[in-house]
Amino acid sequence: AIESQTILCIAEDDAIFRGDFPQAHGRLLDALPKNWDVVIWGWNFDHLISLLFMEGVSPANVHCDQDQMRQSIETFQALRDAPHLMRLAMCWGTVCYSISPKGASRLKVAWNMGEWRAFSQLQKFRLPYRSTFIAVFLLTVLVDLTVAVEVGLISACLTFIYRISSLTRSERVSESPTVQVHRLYGALFFGAVQLIEDMELHLPTDTLVLDLKNVIYVDSTGADALHSLLRKCRERRVRLMLAGVSHQPRDIFQRTGLLSALPACDLFDAMSQALAAAQAPAVPSVV
Repeated sequence: AIESQTILCIAEDDAIFRGDFPQAHGRLLDALPKNWDVVIWGWNFDHLISLLFMEGVSPANVHCDQDQMRQSIETFQALRDAPHLMRLAMCWGTVCYSISPKGASRLKVAWNMGEWRAFSQLQKFRLPYRSTFIAVFLLTVLVDLTVAVEVGLISACLTFIYRISSLTRSERVSESPTVQVHRLYGALFFGAVQLIEDMELHLPTDTLVLDLKNVIYVDSTGADALHSLLRKCRERRVRLMLAGVSHQPRDIFQRTGLLSALPACDLFDAMSQALAAAQAPAVPSVV
């Protein structure tokens, strides 16, 4: 259709036509606007077809009795009433269609937009990414682009939260009945505050040191969890020390009041300084 710039009519080899289809086909296509793309002449009759019967108001769903249609083939072929075309909202499959050169060009562009080579690369990605890719693709084709984008965004957000929370971890550098030292990695956000909550359940008797050098991000939920940990430490008369607080965590600690609640002598630039202070005899900075 693109190369010859002619309209093509393509049909299944077992498609059944009315006797006047060649004449009606040409007459109906000639009456269409110049910018038409595809005309569907039939569909899978065991499924619904959705037509824009009242365009701009509501689509209309049509269901046919496939068994009765098969028993009425001769009657169908003998029909000579004047057919007319209706705008299509959705159908499942087709036995025959006509496509214009412009419609063929758009179909080719749409096919190329499928990025089919990407399917061969799916095995390189984890299951959540593969599931999101396939779900968005199928929803785009079978339902609607808007729905596909919404589901894709939600799925991507959930996958991101899962991945970041799984990368956030706590490593015990040293432990004794009196002093515990934890080094945190990743992002301390609402999906990973369980690490801090677990520390509240297993506090030492004297000092708890948190190395935040490798914490790249803290949200308000993470800051609240540290506030709760500080309160619990004060209740148990345990000294809480923070070391290696980088720019973003320091900013959120400042805005949430954690820095003002934590004594300046319990905030250190390096882990080594915090360990030296924890091991040296000092007056506990608790109320």
